[in-house]
Amino acid sequence: MAMVLAAFVKILAGLLTDYVAEEGAILVGVKDELQKLQEQMMNIQCLLKDAERRKFDSSSIKLWLSQLKDVMYDADDIIDLCRIESHKLQADQNPESNISPVCCNFSSFFCCLVSVPLRHQIGNEIKEINKMLKRIYKNRKQFNLESLTESETQVPDDSRLTSSMASPSDVGREIDDAARRLVNRLVGENVDEKCRIFAVTGMGGIGKTTIAQKFFNYPKIQTFFNLKLWVCVSQNQSGIESLKQVISGVDRRCRDDSNKTELQGIVRDSIAAGKSLFLVLDNLWTTSVWVNWIGIPLI
Repeated sequence: MAMVLAAFVKILAGLLTDYVAEEGAILVGVKDELQKLQEQMMNIQCLLKDAERRKFDSSSIKLWLSQLKDVMYDADDIIDLCRIESHKLQADQNPESNISPVCCNFSSFFCCLVSVPLRHQIGNEIKEINKMLKRIYKNRKQFNLESLTESETQVPDDSRLTSSMASPSDVGREIDDAARRLVNRLVGENVDEKCRIFAVTGMGGIGKTTIAQKFFNYPKIQTFFNLKLWVCVSQNQSGIESLKQVISGVDRRCRDDSNKTELQGIVRDSIAAGKSLFLVLDNLWTTSVWVNWIGIPLI
């Protein structure tokens, strides 16, 4: 749960950073409180990194995470409300209007009067969220949670490596259904594209790798494709290393000093002569590995 919540907080913090930099935050009059909320989220992010690293499984830490999740949902709602109010205020100040100047000024003045109580409410709600986050942050001492930086939470790449083998206990009905739908779309009738690309996206911990493993091991996939390859792309892996993984997986060899063009040529030749390749790129952090390196000789 800590991993999923950390991803959610990270997304909210990014949205909040973008909004605070906009004029709308000034118009609504809550920029200072939002900046405090931004700082609180950064502190919470560091705690969640430590919680995930330690793999807590006690009922008390689960309650702490549940309380934090509820407050994050409140923060998400208030950020949306701020954006909506900002757009209204900016629209009222838009000089491009078909209404006469007198009517326009009166309308803007009336809207400002109406929005004052709402902006006051928004400010109070943000203050309350900040108080709750401050209390949650203070309660970290019960679990000896520490505020860790990004570098302190980095783990060896081996701990994130995955394989095509799926644990039977991880495969439920929803995973089975999702994999079957993907298989039918990939190897169904009237499929004549040279290259078909599917992306399984989402926050960490929701089962993307498990779906891909089930997909990879599906009987139809095993019989339909001549070559089947699973490549786990670590976060710090270079494009050259990824290409070499593909080449190794299709039983080809290359020189250690081979350049990008040479490696892509080997990949292209490996699937020539009517061969079909089923390739899974798991743990892919950016699209550049596919777009700039592996995808070029395959498409």
